[in-house]
Amino acid sequence: MPAGGTVIGINHTHPDKNIVTNGGRALPIFSAADLLGLIGLADRFGNQNEINYNDFFVALTVNQYTYAVKFPNLTSTEFTNNYLPFLETENKTKFIQKINYHLDKLMADINNVSANQYEEALLKGLAESGLKIEVYKTNNNDGN
Repeated sequence: MPAGGTVIGINHTHPDKNIVTNGGRALPIFSAADLLGLIGLADRFGNQNEINYNDFFVALTVNQYTYAVKFPNLTSTEFTNNYLPFLETENKTKFIQKINYHLDKLMADINNVSANQYEEALLKGLAESGLKIEVYKTNNNDGN
């Protein structure tokens, strides 16, 4: 990727959930840090370049699926009022706790949990936290 310019997205992968990394297991779904990364990316590059906030995305590839999250259509004022507060220390801590609450319960029984259960846990955490983002999913095997 060339240096400089405009960055509107991040694509990354989480290794298999059975692989221990950095003292913990990788989540087969977005982590709270991934979701906060979307806000941070838009904060860093959106103000400078007059980009539509709904152009920003974070994509994640895991064993069976590729997921993406992005903002709904929103104005700069809506971004400032409704999304930037998630980056403040106290709000960030609460957000991470709400997301992790549901995901950590699933990680305790790692071998008997489906992708759908992780997706539902993520959506519950997002709903409880009040972070309104769009979540997309595609199957890596059939391109849908």
